[in-house]
Amino acid sequence: ANRIPHGYESDLRKTLNELAPKSLLAVGPNTIQALEPYSSSHPDVLITHIAEGDWLAQVHATQRFDFVFLAEVLEHLSRAKAGALLAQLRDLHADRLYALVPIGKAWLTTAAIGSKTI
Repeated sequence: ANRIPHGYESDLRKTLNELAPKSLLAVGPNTIQALEPYSSSHPDVLITHIAEGDWLAQVHATQRFDFVFLAEVLEHLSRAKAGALLAQLRDLHADRLYALVPIGKAWLTTAAIGSKTI
């Protein structure tokens, strides 16, 4: 079972504080916990969580969000479905998209942020 690595939290927190989104979509089983520090200090923020199931269909049924956090999802989908989900989020549902994606064995011990490994 995959798990979200440690190390990205400060980057996520900084990004959220800079963008100050009013609506958030958390896609993935543990994504809601990662957004908790921001949501607890911004109680007026609307948060929608899609933990599991048919992510593509569930995302399709939502609105547009200021910020979408995606983790522990893409690695469970076929290339075609992962591409379709990313395209749907980018084009229809996310003003800003923050995705964590595993990149080999380092995934379990290192956080990859953007194109950098920390």
